[in-house]
Amino acid sequence: MRSVGHDPRKKVRAPSGDDGAQARPVVEPAAAREVSAAEVARPEVVAVDLKRVRVFGLKYACPAETNHAFYEVVGHILSGRHDLAEARLASYFRNWCPATAAAVLGLPDDHALADFPPMAAVLPWHAAEPGDALLAAEATLSREGAPLKFGVSDGCPLFGPTSRRHVRVLVAEVAKIIALWRKSEFVYPPELLSGIIIQDDRLGRGRARRGWVLELHTGVAHVAVLEAMGVPQATAHVVPSAEVLRSEVGDWAHVQDGLLTEAEALQIFDRFVEGDL
Repeated sequence: MRSVGHDPRKKVRAPSGDDGAQARPVVEPAAAREVSAAEVARPEVVAVDLKRVRVFGLKYACPAETNHAFYEVVGHILSGRHDLAEARLASYFRNWCPATAAAVLGLPDDHALADFPPMAAVLPWHAAEPGDALLAAEATLSREGAPLKFGVSDGCPLFGPTSRRHVRVLVAEVAKIIALWRKSEFVYPPELLSGIIIQDDRLGRGRARRGWVLELHTGVAHVAVLEAMGVPQATAHVVPSAEVLRSEVGDWAHVQDGLLTEAEALQIFDRFVEGDL
C-alpha cells in the first residue's frame, strides 16, 4: 500500500447501530470594513441548468441524455409502473457495487482509501476525513431511515448492495415527490437544492463560462423528477466563497494532508465534472 502523510484510518470507529447561469450580483464589501464569517458563508441563489448538476457517487450527469437509472425510475413512476421502477433501481444497485472508497473514486486497490468502505469516500476538496465521512453517512441513514423503517444494514442510496425493502422505500419517496410537483399550488423554494460550484478554470473563470458544474448536496430526487418532467433549469443555494477551482488543486484538503496526490486529485476532479464519478 502506498504510504501517505497521515493515517486516515485513525478516525474510523465502529458503526453506531455555456448556457450561462444567471446569478444575483455579488456586492463587494467596503474596503475599510472587515467581512464577517457569516457574510463569507452567506449563500446566494443561482439559476442552474440541470445538465450541470453532479451528484457524487451516482455518476449523475444530464440523465435525460445518459438514461441514468434515477431518470428512468421517474419515467416509470410517471407512467404508473412502480414495478418497473423498482426493477430498474434494483438493477442499478446490482451493477454499481464498489467494494471500497477507493473503488468509488476509481483509485487502485493498493491505495490508502481501499481500507475504507464505500460510504467513506471523499472528494479531494472535501474537508472531512474518510472516517468522519463514514460516521456522518451512517448517522444520516439512521436518522432519515428511522421513520421509514430502514437503516444502515439496508444499504446506501448511492450504490449497492442494498435491500429490496430499501428499493421499495426509495421508489415510494420519489413517487411522493412527483405527486408534490404535480400539485399546481406547489411553490418551488429556492433552497430546495443546494451545493457548491466546481469550476474548471482552464476555460476561464465565472459562471458565464462553460467549465463549471454544481456539486449537489441536497435535492437529488427533485432534480431527477424535474428533468423527467421536462424542466430545464432550477435555482439552487450556493456559497460563493466555497467555490472549487481546478487551478487550486494544491490547496485542496486531501492533497494538503497527503491522502491524494495532485495527479490523483485532478483525475477525480475531471471525472466528476464529466459526470463519471
